[in-house]
Amino acid sequence: MVVNMTLYKFTPKEHLSVCVYVCAYVHQLCGCSLVVLGLYLHADRQSSIYLDLLQSIPVSGPLLITGHLAKVLVVMGLIVSTLSFLGCCGACVDSACFLCLVSITILQAALCRYHTDQSERGNSK
Repeated sequence: MVVNMTLYKFTPKEHLSVCVYVCAYVHQLCGCSLVVLGLYLHADRQSSIYLDLLQSIPVSGPLLITGHLAKVLVVMGLIVSTLSFLGCCGACVDSACFLCLVSITILQAALCRYHTDQSERGNSK
């Protein structure tokens, strides 16, 4: 009996799909960790971690979220987890619809961030 020991060769499309899946999975873990951190900070408001975070955030400017830090972390974590879950699903089934939805949403977030940075620079002059 002869066993064929040839290695399976991935196509470039399969390499890209695996890379997208791994990146989306890592982002999903990061989003879940944001949710856990936010829930921990919400439950234990007198912890040293929470007080250190509040002291490091400026009291004026665009980061005036000190009272709602835990809620903001939970919401950001849920958004990141949801987008990365859709990216994982799109990469697993090679769905162009899922991948386009994730790409467009991330592009919109980046453009909003760029527009916010530009408007802050214009106001500071």
